Parts: sequence; C-alpha cells; structure tokens
Amino acid sequence: MCCFSRYVEHVSATKIFARPLADGMQYLVYSMNFAAAGDLAMILPLPVPPKPDADAVRFINLERYAELFDDMKKAFPAPLREELDLGGFFAQSAVKTLKVHDVGLFQASFVPTLGDFDRLDERFRLAPSVWDALPEYRDWGFAVFKLKQKPVGFVGRMLGRVGAPQTVHPMALVFPRRDTGSIFFPTVHVHDGEVHDEATFDHTLYCQPDDLTARTFGWEESEPIGKFVDVDRTHGIVDGDRACYQQVLFGSLPNADVELSPPDCALSSLRQTGRCFELRIQARSAYVTHPRDEKTALRRETARRHVDALSEHLRAGVEALVRENVDAWRLCPYDDQLLECSFNTNAVFGVHLVTDERGNLSQPKPTSGPIRVLFVMTNERVEDQFVWLSFADVPEPMRLSRIKSELAAVLESAPLGRA
Repeated sequence: MCCFSRYVEHVSATKIFARPLADGMQYLVYSMNFAAAGDLAMILPLPVPPKPDADAVRFINLERYAELFDDMKKAFPAPLREELDLGGFFAQSAVKTLKVHDVGLFQASFVPTLGDFDRLDERFRLAPSVWDALPEYRDWGFAVFKLKQKPVGFVGRMLGRVGAPQTVHPMALVFPRRDTGSIFFPTVHVHDGEVHDEATFDHTLYCQPDDLTARTFGWEESEPIGKFVDVDRTHGIVDGDRACYQQVLFGSLPNADVELSPPDCALSSLRQTGRCFELRIQARSAYVTHPRDEKTALRRETARRHVDALSEHLRAGVEALVRENVDAWRLCPYDDQLLECSFNTNAVFGVHLVTDERGNLSQPKPTSGPIRVLFVMTNERVEDQFVWLSFADVPEPMRLSRIKSELAAVLESAPLGRA
C-alpha cells in the first residue's frame, strides 16, 4: 500500500520484493521515489494474525545496500522503463509511545491495530475516513515509516515544487502472515487523503515464491539471483540459490493490493508425460483478482479449483488417443530434446519453429523428423493448455488439423465442476 499520511506531490519507480518463509513469516522490501511538502509517513498495512504482539514485526536495515533493486533488475535483461535517479534520502521523526526503530536513514514503528494510531504524532496518521473506505484492514497491523521533506533547490522553487524529489533506500521488514499460503504486496494507493477505485501504477514487483506459485503465476524468471545480488548484504532476505521473478504494473489499474495465492492443486499435476507426449498444465488465471468478463471468471474458477481434475482428464484423454493412433499419426517415443515446433495450419509443412521472446526464428522450418509439435488446447472455461506430441516425420497439415480436433474434443469433455 503506497499510502501517505499527508498529500504527496510525486511518487514513482516503486519496487517491492517479497519472499515467504516456511515458518509462516514473509520478508518485504519496499523502495520508491517521492516528493512531499512536509514531514509525513508511509503506511504499509500488513495481513498479520489478529491482535499481534508489539514486536511481531522485525525491521531490517538496508541502508548499506541502497542499490539492492538496481542489482536485482540486472537479472532481467529485457528493458522495462528508463528510471531517473532522484538522489538521496533522509528522514527522521519522533514517535511518542510506540517503539521506534532506527532503520537506516529513517525511523519505523509497528502499529499493531488501527486503535494504536492514536499513539502516533498526528502528522503520521491517516484520516478515519480513509480507513472507513478500506474496511478490509480493520484488524490488520501496520508498518509506519517516518519520512522527512528534502528542501528544494533554486531550480525546484522556480518550477513551483514544494518538496525535492528523493529516492527511498530499501525499507525492509519481516512479518507473520495471517494466510501462510499467500504472498502479499502492499500496492493500494492513498496519495491525497482519499481512496480511489483506480490508481496510476509505476511498480516493479519481485518475488521468490514457493515452487507451486513459481510454476503457475507466469512472471518473468531470472537465473539464480545470487549471480546479481550481494546476498550477504541482504541479511538473509534474498535466497541467492533460487531464481527471482518479476512483474511490472504500469498505468491505470484497479486500486488494490497484490496477493499471490496459488491454485488448489498438486505440483505433480502440472507436468505429465507419457509414451509419445508431454502435457503441461497452465494455471495463471488463478491469480486474476478482477475478472473483466464471464470467460475470465470461468477460467479463474477452473484454475483455482479444478487443476488436478483437468490434468487427470487430459492425461487420460491424450493417452487414449496415443494408443489408438500411434501408427496412423506416425508417433514416436517422446524426447524433450527433439526439435520443438508449434502447430500452424498456415505454415509450410503445417508446423513452424517456436520463436524466442523477440519473435525470431533461429533455425529453418524442418523438412524431416523426428520432431515434437506443440498443440495449444483452450476453450471458454480453460486457459491455454500445452501438449507436445512426438512424430517420426514432419506431419502434413491435414494430419495436424485432425489431431488438433481430437485434442479439442478431449478438452471439451472435461467435467470441471459442471452441474
């Protein structure tokens, strides 16, 4: 939640990192650029268990690793957006009765309940009307970071600015999760004392999730992040041996937090192999929080609740097709090292090479086998599902079209909770 206790003139280039821990805790790191007219606080609601202890949240000083997110970005070579370096950050303020933590160049407090905001200086509170508009936070806890205005220079005064732009070095904490199966990013905006249905996002989210979330949520994946990040300087926040994942949120979007809750399924359901095929189940729709139409809502329901059933049904259906047609379709034993092609009735020979992220073809179209061909199965209730079949030769378009029709029929017969 990019939420400020007073009007903020400018906020941009927000970066958030999250990593869940097996003991139910979650690391959270937050950074941004901002400009304000006076001292204020940034408030991060946290989905902690009800009535937490005053020391339930632990703050971590990353002042000596201000470039953490710069290093993390290097793990994702595709350019996102040019970001302006807006200089240093300084903040200090006093809290009367809640415990104050010196965390680098600012101070932080954990506010266990909404009622405990009365123990903060009035400059660092939100108006009651804001909380009335956000009833979901009524029994959450809150991390409060006290920020101080940076004086504007001569040019800033000429431009009419009331506060100088500055960059917040990473603010880090670890907190107990109420829902230990989800990962939380505070992204709700309150910049002007009001809660709007939509907000302008300029966020890059980073995450090191559990294996099931990593396999299903569809974010961009890096190499092991320890190749880019100085793990020792993160005080245990970052696991250098694991990949990191990235998602960019930009433009006008629903004003809501991001909470990653994986589908109700077994990790083993997501990849199935057989004699002549491989099946990979996709469930990215499970993470849709605001379905824009009925089809999206139906696909979200399938992804959240019926992945295991869908996987079992598709595996059984594809196995039956292989048994019945192994000779007629000229299939051969599956090998994931075979040249990979995708189904395309408009291409010569009916297949073309799968392109890279930039749409480039690295090899010419195949003229002989064996090869493996990717088919995509989808309908109103089910997002794209991928099945590869291995062929002893390059299949002609008529054979491919017949196979695609057979696979579509298998998908259409999936029950998926229908009455």
